[in-house]
Amino acid sequence: MVRQDKVFIDSIKNYHPSDIKDSKHDTEIDNIFYLPKLQHLLVMERDAKKFKVYDTKTGKYMQTVPEKATDNGVIIAADYIEKGNTKLVATTTNNLQICFWDSNNYIWRNRINCAEIQLCSKLPVLTIYSEVVRR
Repeated sequence: MVRQDKVFIDSIKNYHPSDIKDSKHDTEIDNIFYLPKLQHLLVMERDAKKFKVYDTKTGKYMQTVPEKATDNGVIIAADYIEKGNTKLVATTTNNLQICFWDSNNYIWRNRINCAEIQLCSKLPVLTIYSEVVRR
């Protein structure tokens, strides 16, 4: 009786694997961080010292950060920081650093060294950043 119900028949869908291949990434994607205030996705590939920025409104690739090779470690986590006029993106790396990027254009602003690897970026980094800038 249920199989004859047209609503039930229409709810069963057939799914097939996608033929679309992603050619914009060199290795597997390790992490993706969504920054709701900026409407950006930060994509970190496995063992990459750079991250890629995508616009969530259009889905389009915006840029790779940093553009040139640096001595940064592999990027682990990222978060958006805003307090007053200070608007930054903070990234943590496996070489005991937190890097700060301008949220408008992803230009490097500063970095601080940590005693331990920061596996996430939900920490009072803005306070730390303001202390570093004052020095």
